[in-house]
Amino acid sequence: MEFIDYAYYKEVYCGTLSQEEFNKVYPKACAYFMGATRGRVEESDTSICFALCELCDIFYEERTRYSIKSESCDGYSVTYADTQNTYSLAWDVLTTYLETSGYLYGGSSI
Repeated sequence: MEFIDYAYYKEVYCGTLSQEEFNKVYPKACAYFMGATRGRVEESDTSICFALCELCDIFYEERTRYSIKSESCDGYSVTYADTQNTYSLAWDVLTTYLETSGYLYGGSSI
């Protein structure tokens, strides 16, 4: 299910990613969102759309800034950043936008 498109991201959310950058991270943002909500979201609203837009920004930062933490030239040493921070930020976004929605509840809906 597609909740947002690039036009929404750019015009409503006022995002800064190019369309190519957005297209690269949107599938991951959507997969994270659907996993966290256990696929329960069927209709979109402003909170859901903004959460997805912000997730796109977070996962873009992960792709570009957080992948390499440090690099050395002489002994060729590369340290990769811990992605735990990325997922912690992503979860914070979801709880900010969806905390009272019931979508993040892990128990049975019966």
